[in-house]
Amino acid sequence: TNPVKRIEGSSRNVIDPFESIVKNTFKSMQAIERNKVGLALADLAENEGAGKWIEKLAGDGKESVAKENIVTV
Repeated sequence: TNPVKRIEGSSRNVIDPFESIVKNTFKSMQAIERNKVGLALADLAENEGAGKWIEKLAGDGKESVAKENIVTV
């Protein structure tokens, strides 16, 4: 009997670490930029007279908004 057992791995392909770093960095930067846009829209809603473009809702759930008028960033 062999006292040292052989390690068996999975059959999945090994992902290049550099490729993973680049991919994760891109996804993080994309999320950061989308968040900046959302914050800018929220700031715009606070400005007087901005109701022409964007309006902040009360958030109590009583207001109904048509689906085509909802902006998702």
